[in-house]
Amino acid sequence: MNIRNYRQLRGFARERLDAAPAYGRIVMIFAGIVLGLCGVMTLADLAISLQMDKNGGLSGMGNRATLAAIQNVLPIVQTFVTLCLEIGYLAAILRVARGQYVSPNTLRLGFDRLWVLVRLSLIKGLIFMGLGIGTLYASVLIFMLTPLSRPVMELLTPMVEGASILGSGSMVLDDASILAVSQALTPAMVIWAVVFALLAVPLLYRFRLDQYIIIDKPGIGAVAALRESRKLMRGNCISFFLLDVKQWYYYLAMAIASAVSYGSVLLAALGLELPLPGIAVYLIFMALYLALTFLVYRFLRGQVETVYALAYDSIRPEEKQDGAVLGNIFRM
Repeated sequence: MNIRNYRQLRGFARERLDAAPAYGRIVMIFAGIVLGLCGVMTLADLAISLQMDKNGGLSGMGNRATLAAIQNVLPIVQTFVTLCLEIGYLAAILRVARGQYVSPNTLRLGFDRLWVLVRLSLIKGLIFMGLGIGTLYASVLIFMLTPLSRPVMELLTPMVEGASILGSGSMVLDDASILAVSQALTPAMVIWAVVFALLAVPLLYRFRLDQYIIIDKPGIGAVAALRESRKLMRGNCISFFLLDVKQWYYYLAMAIASAVSYGSVLLAALGLELPLPGIAVYLIFMALYLALTFLVYRFLRGQVETVYALAYDSIRPEEKQDGAVLGNIFRM
């Protein structure tokens, strides 16, 4: 199978999905749990915020601290549960792409790989955080060594001249000065964004297949999965990028759904206002977001993910087997 032949991949994906009668139940369960959890967490966060507003003053400080701790823990729980379900869904899609037996029990696979997923997320987070800090330092250095920094120096020089560590003078920045300095620093942020993207995007594509590898190799570690992904993606990064471009409709649909979730903010930015309480407007747009995302998952995501699974199988080296290997079909 040719990874560069998108029509072939898409045709095979459609055939595999049509031949998997259990996929409809799988995507309904997956979307229902993920989006239902998102809705429950949203309502819980809103309820906690309203309760914190009622517990004002010094007497309610303890209750507010407890509620704030719960509010901070809820997104973490949601992230890990969603991550595990995503891996389970990806495992199901991989089996569909290979024409293998699949059932809703496959969604449980991610919970069996929880600690590997946690380590993998932490390692990738540290890598990209380090890359972000390093590129920020380099971008500021480039900015300061070019004429682009002249407006910032012109703003800060008069403030610094009147300030002294030993004397009574101090550098005071009012709101207007802070805004002017922030605007003057815009070129530095643009430089950082460009440099970070030039380094982060190729690195992101090199790590693109780590989750597939964790599914295929249960005993593999997080670092080994990243190393294996980098090895498989050598010479294939451009092909996967073009595959992403050709599936633009899916990413556009997800972007529209995400934009709907910020509908109340967008209305306020446009100076528009609905004749409803603010909480009601927020909940309406959140419900629309969940409904649109459910439709995208149900009708678009399966084919898109199957295409990616077929692309992964097309570059994955065939494993030699001395005999038949029978898995536990009751967990598949």
